[in-house]
Amino acid sequence: MEAERQAINSPVQSMASDMMLFAMVKLIDELNPREAFMVMTLHDAIMFQIKEDIIGEYTTVIKQVMEELPLKKTFGCDLSVPVVAEVEYGHHWGEWV
Repeated sequence: MEAERQAINSPVQSMASDMMLFAMVKLIDELNPREAFMVMTLHDAIMFQIKEDIIGEYTTVIKQVMEELPLKKTFGCDLSVPVVAEVEYGHHWGEWV
């Protein structure tokens, strides 16, 4: 039973991880390192450090890039479900981790 669960879960988790890494590559060109930069990942989440006065600008860009990855153009595949990226922010990582 455990092996069956892992066999079903593994491709889903792998795809989520691959999409996160692909988003990181795409986001490099969107970030000004003096304003925002990636700090770390946790499962399928990317954590950033962003100047407080421009958080709104960057959260919009980050969400758009993560939700609109060119999967068809790059890999020749389409997802049958929408990708929805949730954006949360706070003064300390402990507020939303």
